[in-house]
Amino acid sequence: VMEETFVCEVTDCGNGFDLNEYNEPDLNDPKGNGLGIFIMKSLMDEVHVDAIPGKGTKIVLKKFLE
Repeated sequence: VMEETFVCEVTDCGNGFDLNEYNEPDLNDPKGNGLGIFIMKSLMDEVHVDAIPGKGTKIVLKKFLE
């Protein structure tokens, strides 16, 4: 059976970042960085981030539909 999948790809030409330095946010004090990635990973089935410092970021989000 082939699953239907919602796919969203977002690309920017911003500063990018090093995903290896990502830390999940403190949900008791969610004012810091990293909340967006945390939310995406919580809601989606797959999250792929290709971020290159100084060259931008591409994020691919996948949600498998029943």
